[in-house]
Amino acid sequence: MRPRVVQLDFARAPGLPRRPGTALGIAGIALLLLSSVLARDLVAQREGLESRLDALRTAAAAAGKVQRGAKKSAPERDAGFVELVVPWSALLSELEAASRDSAGRIALLGLEPDRVKRRVRITAQARTLEDALAYVKRLATIDVVRTPMLDSHEVRVDDPEHPIQFQVSADWSAAL
Repeated sequence: MRPRVVQLDFARAPGLPRRPGTALGIAGIALLLLSSVLARDLVAQREGLESRLDALRTAAAAAGKVQRGAKKSAPERDAGFVELVVPWSALLSELEAASRDSAGRIALLGLEPDRVKRRVRITAQARTLEDALAYVKRLATIDVVRTPMLDSHEVRVDDPEHPIQFQVSADWSAAL
């Protein structure tokens, strides 16, 4: 085995860098520039999001002052949304038309919607039980109302004409 010869030349003039070193240096500088551009874009995006968040917080604080602690639970918010979806104008106009068709024998007293079950309870007054039943049959012909049923009826003895007060429940249809 022969020992390896090591040549040291400290006096040699520095030459041009070799090609792989140059390529790595250029790639490193390019990556440095690219990362600085991306970092600057991210900082600008973050500042924009923070300003939007501050604006939303300010608006929420202003809305909170207006409502003064009137926080609504999730079911109350959902009920409000469902109320907007209910075809109220069509439903009311059809019920009024059904009352007019009875030639004054039916008086509509009240409506109680059940938003969750999509049902409505109608309270009305009729001169006779036959008029009340005819009104329920008339409601069955309305497109907005489905499956109307007479829930209860009673003779109002406190009234001198002894009218029949009755309640009808029906589903409403959102598809108009």
